[in-house]
Amino acid sequence: MIANLRDRLINKRTWRQIQKFVIVSATSATITLGIPIFLHEIFGVQEKIAVLVAFVVAYMVNFLSLRRVVFSSAGTVRGDFLKFALSSLAFRTSEYLAFLLLHEMLNMTYILALLIVLTTATFLKFFWYRLLFDNSGSGTGIGQ
Repeated sequence: MIANLRDRLINKRTWRQIQKFVIVSATSATITLGIPIFLHEIFGVQEKIAVLVAFVVAYMVNFLSLRRVVFSSAGTVRGDFLKFALSSLAFRTSEYLAFLLLHEMLNMTYILALLIVLTTATFLKFFWYRLLFDNSGSGTGIGQ
């Protein structure tokens, strides 16, 4: 029973999606970590503003990559963008609040706070965006 569940959840198609998602996530993490470090360390931009700028840039890259590269959505651009925009708003708001909690209330360095927030969010996002955009192949959602 467990092997059957595993096979349904993680088939070849799923592994390909996970690999692509990891690449997209690494790119997004590089943007989300690199921009604040660059803006803050080189130009002296306040950490809170630098992180916010990075989240906006990563947003644009993520929509295009997730929709076409990772999950090959057959939905309309408008419909996919609306789903992504609402989901991303919820994720990014939560991520930013979690960053502020870790950085300002717990006095954690901004780089470590970002790493913790991004690692946790990445895991959750794969499954959520797969449910939203994965309508290629034999069906929709996890295990199809």
